[in-house]
Amino acid sequence: MTISELKAGDFASMTSTVTEEDLCRYAQLTGDYNPIHMEENRAAARSDRLNLPAERILDMSEAACYEAEFCVVGRDSDCFSQCQAGALLSYLQETGLAALAAAGLSRSYLLERHNVFWMLARLEYTLKRPILLGDVITVRAWSRNAHGMGIYRDYEILRSGIKIGEALALWMLADGETRALFPAGRIPELAAVWSAPPEKKRQLKRLILPEELVAMQCRTVEYSQVDMNGHLNNSRYADLVCDAIGLGKLDGAYISSLRLSYLSECLPGCVLELSAGQRENVRYVRGTGRDGAVRFEAEAVLCRT
Repeated sequence: MTISELKAGDFASMTSTVTEEDLCRYAQLTGDYNPIHMEENRAAARSDRLNLPAERILDMSEAACYEAEFCVVGRDSDCFSQCQAGALLSYLQETGLAALAAAGLSRSYLLERHNVFWMLARLEYTLKRPILLGDVITVRAWSRNAHGMGIYRDYEILRSGIKIGEALALWMLADGETRALFPAGRIPELAAVWSAPPEKKRQLKRLILPEELVAMQCRTVEYSQVDMNGHLNNSRYADLVCDAIGLGKLDGAYISSLRLSYLSECLPGCVLELSAGQRENVRYVRGTGRDGAVRFEAEAVLCRT
């Protein structure tokens, strides 16, 4: 049938059954392996009884908000049954990237069309109380222009509909070949995703760490820590911070606030010299390469339940 043959009243329909193979393809394309819809036992426990991505786009105060849901499983928790900081960072990352993909700006599209990919420059989150093993949390995300150079992503973190935290991340584009920074203002399609409410105006500045830091340990970036962009994944930096401050020895303390500045890529084989210091309940960590270049800096505020 051709367009000229169509007439008023004609209709057509199509149905499709979502299979396990479809779910696997979805996860491969989006990088979203959230156990809520990838693990049958977890999905069966959900009231909807469906293995469907627990994500949707909302309209809040005339601003498009992307929402995703995550269940804290064993691999995301620590020895105190609390959600690890690195796991929370991965939830934020997945939500932000999925929001862009939903707007047609997936990683594959940006690489194929503009030869660029996203890199995290700065991040900060705060929690009013710890996230625990078994908790189901909701992450809401908005995007806004960062002076034409990148995008800010504002996040709200909820449990049982109650806000328990928030986060802010600054993402920059990098050239797929040279890995040099690429102004986001040159990607006209991004204008369609600026959706943050007017009150979302906060910006992130580089951290200022105290001088009295003590060498703690050296870590080498290995295969298991590298992501699809070929560098140390941003969530892994939180793991390094937790190890450097000895969080596992602090009897159930959790990070109520974490600030991270990503200053230089850490590629496979990179040796990081970690140094740390503290002032009362605030811990500081710096990662320096063997070449003397500072790769990241962090500030963590510790609390106890």
